[in-house]
Amino acid sequence: MKIFLLVLLLALPARAEWEPPKPVEIGAFAVAQALIVADCWTTMDFRYRLHHKEAGLPKILLGLSEPNRAEIYGFCGASMAVTTLTWYALPSPWRNVLTVGLIGGETWAISNNLSAGARFRW
Repeated sequence: MKIFLLVLLLALPARAEWEPPKPVEIGAFAVAQALIVADCWTTMDFRYRLHHKEAGLPKILLGLSEPNRAEIYGFCGASMAVTTLTWYALPSPWRNVLTVGLIGGETWAISNNLSAGARFRW
């Protein structure tokens, strides 16, 4: 929440340059959000199918030794909500920087989960 507020404060001077998101920006952001869902999905598989007590990033950020499903889902949902609000509040060039950063970071997180043995399971 503090990061969201910081980003909003930094973006206020540029607020005059703010425009509604263009269709291409919306499409790229949808890809970034889908990657957040995929990261959460592989984290759940990593945690429960492979029985790892340490599920990666949610554990570190939440300070939990053994996060349960509700905590992981809550973390993922909150991440998506804060990301969406921040993305929408930013002016166009910064919105794109955030999107590219999300895509890169989430791709890295998913590849780490997959290399550790997690899979996309129904």
